[in-house]
Formats: sequence, structure tokens, C-alpha cells
Amino acid sequence: MSGEAGENHRHADLNDPDLRHLYELLSLLPDPALEQGSPSQWWQAFGEAGDRDWSGNYYSSKLEDWPLTRTLLEEDVRDLAEYCLMFFADLSEKQMRLLDQLRTPGAHLHGVGRVWAADVVATAWRLYAPRQALTEGSPLFDRYRRFLA
Repeated sequence: MSGEAGENHRHADLNDPDLRHLYELLSLLPDPALEQGSPSQWWQAFGEAGDRDWSGNYYSSKLEDWPLTRTLLEEDVRDLAEYCLMFFADLSEKQMRLLDQLRTPGAHLHGVGRVWAADVVATAWRLYAPRQALTEGSPLFDRYRRFLA
């Protein structure tokens, strides 16, 4: 089976178009760097606007260090994609309004946040699914995984 423990310890391809695009999308978010010991106001508001008990610091801390990783492994890409799916697949209306404030062409138009979130989720899914397929699943579906090796 190709989903053995060492499979995800391979180096990720930093030129993967989906990974590069996810980095482009995430770069449009406000800088999550701490301002005097607290997350930026935008991230704090984003956390408070959500339907979960996640602080703005939780969101930003899980997203800010990925591009700094010199050696990115396949499991790191899977983890980043999973965080993007967790954070942006099911947003509250208040969070969508905050995403509408992203500094992008057409940012003054209502709805840019939905376009951004949909693109992040679709891109993250394309990164997540193949990596997850190699590590999870029932033996019944090994017949599909054998084509993925």
C-alpha cells in the first residue's frame, strides 16, 4: 500500500501550481504579525465574527509560518490545506464581510470575499485530497489507492 508512514515525509514541490496559488491567495490576507503582543485588529475581528470559539490569534498563528519553512514536506502541505479548509469553508456572514475588505482589484465590490474563500477552499481541496488519499481510508478502497502510487 502506498500510504505507509514514510510516504508523506517526502519534500513538497514548491513549484506546484496549486501550492503557489494558495500562497498567492493567503498573501492577500492582512499581515498576521503581532502588534504589541496581540493579533492585528483584522484577525481579532475575524475570530470574533466566526461561529467557532477560535481567536484571531489561533487563525493567524496557524497560517503565518508556512512560507517561512525552508523544507516543506508533503505532510506540511496537507496540514496547511486542512487548516484552510477548516478556516474558510464555512464562514459566517460577518467573516465574509471582513473578507470583502481584502485589498484586491474590485475589493470595493461586495462579494470579493466569497470569490476569495471559494478559491482558497477549491485550491486547498486539490492539495489536501491526494495527500489524504495516500494516508487514510479503509482497506476496501486500497484498490483505488494502488493507482495513486
